[in-house]
Amino acid sequence: MGRSTNLAVLQVQQGLAEARLALARARADRLVAAARLRRLTGDLLAHHGLTVE
Repeated sequence: MGRSTNLAVLQVQQGLAEARLALARARADRLVAAARLRRLTGDLLAHHGLTVE
């Protein structure tokens, strides 16, 4: 009881790695979407403290 095969451990580790990668991709996608929204609304430069003269 409480024992697992090496294969089962590797499968769980692979699932964890895939989940972490998916999370990183989702975070990156969110940042890209936020930047696009700021650009489309004209707020991108102001968000970064920049102005155009």
